[in-house]
Amino acid sequence: MREIVGDQSLSEADAMTRFLALDSDRQAVFVYRHFSSELLESGKAFADVGHHQRGDSAIATLWQGDNYQGDLNLFESRIRTVRDGSIDLLAPGGMINVGVAGGEGGGNIGIVTEQGGDIRAFADTGFQVNQSRVITQFGSDITVWVNNGDIDAGRGSKTALSMPEVEISTDIYGNTVRRVKGAAAGSGIQAQTYDPDGWLGPLQQPARGTVSLLAPRGLLNLNEAGVVAGNFLVVGPITGPGGLTVLGTSQGVAAVPTSTVAGANVSSSTAGASAMNAATDLSRLAPAQDFSPKNLMPSFVSVEILSLGNILR
Repeated sequence: MREIVGDQSLSEADAMTRFLALDSDRQAVFVYRHFSSELLESGKAFADVGHHQRGDSAIATLWQGDNYQGDLNLFESRIRTVRDGSIDLLAPGGMINVGVAGGEGGGNIGIVTEQGGDIRAFADTGFQVNQSRVITQFGSDITVWVNNGDIDAGRGSKTALSMPEVEISTDIYGNTVRRVKGAAAGSGIQAQTYDPDGWLGPLQQPARGTVSLLAPRGLLNLNEAGVVAGNFLVVGPITGPGGLTVLGTSQGVAAVPTSTVAGANVSSSTAGASAMNAATDLSRLAPAQDFSPKNLMPSFVSVEILSLGNILR
């Protein structure tokens, strides 16, 4: 609020008064991001404190009561930002299904921030990537908290590719700049990066972002698509055949399956290890992924007009 009103001497009480006077949309931007930060800090502290009280308290404060219902299903859909915009997804009474690819648009689906911007998601019963992708392309972070379910990285193709357009702009002094955005390559959950003006230009690519996958009462299923991160934080046991590629530090990894952990500083907790032993029966995951889209998607009828007929005069 001090930044918004331009007064760094604004007291906390006055800041709260000014904040409550804002419209709900402007309040929501701050509230949801602060909410995500509370969940993230709870996940970071879990290895030390052994509980999720901070995250649970934040959830109980923002989502009061238990009457929330509804899932977010993104079949053959895309949510993206093209310039320094973050994405917040909230399903306090259901699950988030990022999507099932279909038709000719399989390369242009998923949740993607192309040129900066974090992806933050909160769901109650599950977060499923399926054949789609969740990608930050320009060094930004991904945070997913599933309160009473699992996080599944999906079965998307590792060769799926979405090519963004090249941006060419000219400033008031006549300087023309050509910026090339990175291609959203692969599927699953990935923090990517790219050099915006090529290796000959003066700009540098940012480091890959941090991926935080928090399932305090569930598990992380790498499935086939896997996870790629700069730094990595997980709450909940890990399973699945997909790759886990971490280029920086890793926290909370109780067990790593057949996968790649590059340069990772892995720490584990006894609580996470015992949870991993209890999660060896994967039969409960089958209904979450082995489904037919026909059972969930409405029917579509395509109409093609071949001729408009004769014009009467």
